[in-house]
This record gives sequence, structure tokens and C-alpha cells, in this order.
Amino acid sequence: MLGSGLTWAEMLDAAGPLTAANASFPMRGSARMHLALCPRCAGCSHALRRLDGKVKFGGGEVEPGPEGISQAYTMAATQIGQTRADVAKLHCVPLDRSGTWSPWGCDDAYSSGSPGQLVALGQLSKACATQDMLPRVWTEEVTSILPGSGYVVQGHKAVMTPVARGVSLLSLVTSRGPAAQQEWARIPSDQVIKAATLDLLTGQCDRHAGNVFVDERGRLALIDNDQMLGVWWQGTGCAASSMFLPGTQKFAKHERAVDDWGPEAPATEGAPGPYPLNPLLAFDYRCHLAPGRQGLGTDFPGPLAACMRRLAAPQGAAWAEALGFSAPTAHQLAARAGDLLRHGFEWVLEQSRQASIPHMRYPVPPPLLRRGRWGSVPVCAAALRGIDFF
Repeated sequence: MLGSGLTWAEMLDAAGPLTAANASFPMRGSARMHLALCPRCAGCSHALRRLDGKVKFGGGEVEPGPEGISQAYTMAATQIGQTRADVAKLHCVPLDRSGTWSPWGCDDAYSSGSPGQLVALGQLSKACATQDMLPRVWTEEVTSILPGSGYVVQGHKAVMTPVARGVSLLSLVTSRGPAAQQEWARIPSDQVIKAATLDLLTGQCDRHAGNVFVDERGRLALIDNDQMLGVWWQGTGCAASSMFLPGTQKFAKHERAVDDWGPEAPATEGAPGPYPLNPLLAFDYRCHLAPGRQGLGTDFPGPLAACMRRLAAPQGAAWAEALGFSAPTAHQLAARAGDLLRHGFEWVLEQSRQASIPHMRYPVPPPLLRRGRWGSVPVCAAALRGIDFF
């Protein structure tokens, strides 16, 4: 109960699933201010809180960067009676990040299919010994009240993951503190190569810097993997889009110094620059190859290579289905694994680039070419210490 008589559920549509469709829901914050607040929820399965606040990192504090847009509402969730918090992603909640009513629509097929695909990806990560980078995923039914809005979710299947270690790469850049330049050198190159391989194998289409976390030991974690194998972009032509993969949209936004949530990168036929140097270009996988190497080819990390061989085997698609992937996704994974092993990384990357529509593909630049007022000097991750990017 909320104070004197009203419950949030009574203000929602009682004719069906709890939604804010009827006019009695207090959509405006000024209306909600007059309602009493309830410090405890007797019927809640989880306590939810926002994922915000400064994060201690590298001897200082880092301000979280802006969040991307998705068909999900992401909160920290703690089961009632427990102390550990996990991350809960609630699909198709009609609120924006600030808790304001935002009925922007939701793809039912996506929201119902995505949890199963993400759980399957977690199973694949376990089988491939990459859980250090791709987190474990499970689902829980959540009944709770969203903080800041009072919106009720009841029996909502949430996608759960552990809280990612460290901070996002985007946070390090937007904080503009010493960590933004000092931490790059701590990240082992094999972490970047493994991340790039996973993104190309699974066809990630939303790997921007807000979806890559790094801890103080330089270990990377890849989060928000909903847009795997073009799930979000079906019909719009995305085969891969990652900050690790040159020639893809997410890489081009860093190359051309365009904010991930601002205007789109210039058209593919547009003039290439000049652009200021973006420190996130240090994560171009080519800058992390062994000295003298011109490409990754088929030199994949051991456990991941073994996993790809299993996917590419005659029963590989059936194995992927057994992990929980839909039949189309399982067959795409098996085909990608086979192509990576037969033709190599660069061939598959170029095929993915060509398979994407112009909006999702861009010319492949030289590795981390410094442009603009610095002139044209090739610089890779090993030479990034002490460079003033801003």
C-alpha cells in the first residue's frame, strides 16, 4: 500500500497485464509527487535501483557515460532477503531512462525471443571458455516497482547478468581524467583480439564503447549482447557493427569523432576527414596483432578455436540449437564458424561489411591513422602513452 488507500497497481490497468495504458497512471512527475512513498513492498520479489553514481577506479572516480537506447529497462536487482545485486534487463517497459512515460512501442517477437537467445549465448560462452569476457546469463521473474516512476512490473521475465567488473570504455573517455589515457596500456592485446573474434563470430551489431567494460587488471567484458547476428537489425542489413572491427558503423563513429547517440556517421561516399584522433581507435583489432602481422587470419585463441571447430562440424548447428539458440541463429553461427576457420578473420569481416547496407558499412581506414591537426602519422595502441587526445 502507498500511504492512504491507493496502490500503484490500482492506478494501472486492472483489465489485463499491468500497463500504464489508462489515464489514471500519474505520468507526470508533478502528479506522482503528491503520492505517499512506500519504503517496503510486501509483494515484491526484487528490490530495484538505478545503475548510476560515480565508480571508484584507478585510484579515483569515474562518472558513468550516457546509456544507449534499447527496448529494455536496465536496473540493479537484489532478491528480497539477499544482499548480492545483479543486473536485470526488463524488456518492453514503456518508460525512458528518467522514468518518464514513453510508449514508443516494442517488438513482441524481439522481446520474447531475446531472453532465450541471450541465455543460449551464455551457454556458448561457457562451452567456449570465454565467460571471463561474455558474462553468464539467466532469467528470473521480477515483481517490483521501478524507482523514480512507481511503475509496477509483475511476473516480468527479466534477463539477468552479474554486475560487470570495472567501468565502461565510454566512461573512461567521457570522464577525461587521467584514467582515460593511462588505462589503455594496461589492456593486454589478446583481450582485444578475443573480443573482436567473439563479435565477428556472433555478429554483434551494437558493440559501442558503452557496452565494453574494463577492470583495473585490464580485463574486458562485453555486455548488452541483444543485437547478436542482426537480431535487432533484421531487414535493415547489419552483419556486424563493433568498435573492434574497422569498416563497420560503430568503428566509423569513433573514427569520425561522432558520438554514438548523436548524428549518424557521414555517408560512405563522403570525404574521409580530416578528423581529430579518437582514443577509442586504440581498440582496432589490427593494432593488437603481433609485430609484423598484417592480419589475424585463422590464428584464433586456443579454446575459442576449438569451440569454432565444434560449431563448424557436421552436427555443429544441432549443438547450437541444444544450447538454446533458434534454428536460424544456430545455422548462422555454424556457418560463420566454418567461414572463419576456412577463410580467416579478414575474409569474414569483409564479407560481413559487404553484406551490410551502406548505412552500416564504411571504408576501412589504415590502423589508427592520426588525422587533422596532428598530420598523418600511423599510431597504434602501443604508442598511446602520453598522447593528448582532446
